[in-house]
Amino acid sequence: MLGHKANLMKMDLKSTNKSCQQGFTLIEAAVVIMIVSLVMIPVFGFMQYKQRVDNQKDMSVNYERITTALEIFLKQNGRYPCPADATMSIGTNNFGDEVCGGTGVNSANNIYRGAVPTAALNLPYRLAENHDGWKLQYVVDQDQTTEANYNGAGNINIVDRGGNPVSSGVIYVLVDPGIDGKGATSMFGGAGPACGATANDSENCDNDRTFVDSEKTDIFNTASANYYDDTIYFQRPREDTGFWMTQRNPGSLSGLNIVNRNPGNIGIGTDTPSEKVDVSGNVRVDDDGSGTPTGGSVDVEMTIEAADINADNEVIIDQRILSPRFTYGASP
Repeated sequence: MLGHKANLMKMDLKSTNKSCQQGFTLIEAAVVIMIVSLVMIPVFGFMQYKQRVDNQKDMSVNYERITTALEIFLKQNGRYPCPADATMSIGTNNFGDEVCGGTGVNSANNIYRGAVPTAALNLPYRLAENHDGWKLQYVVDQDQTTEANYNGAGNINIVDRGGNPVSSGVIYVLVDPGIDGKGATSMFGGAGPACGATANDSENCDNDRTFVDSEKTDIFNTASANYYDDTIYFQRPREDTGFWMTQRNPGSLSGLNIVNRNPGNIGIGTDTPSEKVDVSGNVRVDDDGSGTPTGGSVDVEMTIEAADINADNEVIIDQRILSPRFTYGASP
């Protein structure tokens, strides 16, 4: 009996020791998992943050490509393009063509709002979307989309998230709707979440002429009034406007023609020009430098008026003046 009891006690001790060993193993595994989790959670968070930063850098490059294309379009056409139909699906005929009002383009408050007109700008279609699959919104002053009305002055206002003015007279705005796609459409034309009226970024999709430029705030709390998930890029009028157009000279294999689209007057040395070209100063017309009069002509179809050209009130002619009625100087 004593031997039997001893054997039972040994078995119980072995069983107990085995259970304890198994228990400690599970606890140790749990501790290891917890430690790894504590280490990896920040790593994953950093990786997500880095991915968002990289995406934002990529989008900044895209913004620059779009704005450069817009300025080239202005140079070539004397106006900015209208937006594209935001409800049109990729792969559809005329995807990326400009639409001046009509389907897929909102025209309230004297602005056009739609998608980036990639086809009109000769850009790849992928530049029309952000990294989350939502189309960028292109908003432009209506008057600046017609050559007859273009004057280089916009009617769009930019404020910060506190409502304080940042910029005015803006011609166009590019709106990246962020991850949520609020007020935007997908590349297949599907509507994103409603614009809403309470969050800070709701100002960027409510079809008025005011936009908020802010850092991303409260992005994990969509119900917050401070929620802002957008990125905007806007353009004020530049000193270099679309009043001058450069194009290849059709009659020559080299050289460019520079054409002025300005319907008013051009002043050189004066801020108040009263004629098509009003010069306050001297205008020099010379030959080609060869010593022979092969160039340097002034062709006038109407009238040349001269007054007080020099101290003796004279107009000095080195060669001759020819007109349909009179010749001054040597005979032709």
